[in-house]
Amino acid sequence: MHRKRYLLAAGIVLAGSGLAFWGYGGCSIELTQLAAGRATLLLYAHLSNRVLVVERGRVDSISTDRMGPSLGHHADPALSPDGTMVSFVRRARSQRGEEIILYNRATATESLLLERSGSVYSLAWSPRGGQMAFVADKGAERAGGRGLFVVDLRDRQVQDIVPQSSEVAPFSRPAWSPDGLSIAFEERPNSADGGDHPRIVRIDVASRSLTAIGDGWFPSWSPDGTRIAYVDRGGARCLQADPSGHHHSVLWWSLRTLLLDDIIAPPVWSPAGQDLVISVTSGVSGDGRITYRLNLASDKTCRLQHDPAFAVVAWSDTTAR
Repeated sequence: MHRKRYLLAAGIVLAGSGLAFWGYGGCSIELTQLAAGRATLLLYAHLSNRVLVVERGRVDSISTDRMGPSLGHHADPALSPDGTMVSFVRRARSQRGEEIILYNRATATESLLLERSGSVYSLAWSPRGGQMAFVADKGAERAGGRGLFVVDLRDRQVQDIVPQSSEVAPFSRPAWSPDGLSIAFEERPNSADGGDHPRIVRIDVASRSLTAIGDGWFPSWSPDGTRIAYVDRGGARCLQADPSGHHHSVLWWSLRTLLLDDIIAPPVWSPAGQDLVISVTSGVSGDGRITYRLNLASDKTCRLQHDPAFAVVAWSDTTAR
């Protein structure tokens, strides 16, 4: 992995060559300004497999050096709770299976966390940073199904926490509750329960009990743990519910998502829980991405950028650092 550092100043980002940030992947200044104060923003460019970490007026550009085709890779990178580490997935050097890599931003070094014989679809750090949840193939072949695993970062011990009676949906994106006691993820119901449409469930990590939240994709916990935002199964509306699966309401929708083939990408909460970043794309590869900021108190939406390059993956509070 390689890193370049940029300085955000006077509305532009300057590199050693004087490169304006507009030229570096087309990411807008309005988007980077989400990292004002002590916030950290994690951006991911699916087309080039590059990661940007925006923090305190600086931008770290990280190349994941993933081998093989990069377009539309299934696993987004993840930011540790304290902002010091970035995890990502790349193809194993053996060309079979994939690796989960930990990148230390301070030292610009990487280490191997795990190597899996199949594909890894998503990553999620636990709130205290000592564990990581990930969705991956149970074996070398997809026919074996997918599991939701939790790995301890100290001893590298891995547990498959989902009961045999539940099947993890393809490309599920797990999300930890802020207290670290539960994980929300997408479950694939059997035909008797509604065909292939996924539903979001919450699993208690200790008891392994499941609670249904609602039909849809991309669960995202509010920072105070009282709400789970998600996207309906058609990708047209951003909804919310409480952790018990009740009190559903619509947070956001647009004519583009209702009338066109555009879909809503995973929603991202602001550190204080007052805003949501919502992206609308023309497909899973992110072509024609439009990124909005929704203020939940005023219900007002502003457009941050119209560019397919960068997606907002995380928006974190780094006060504890």
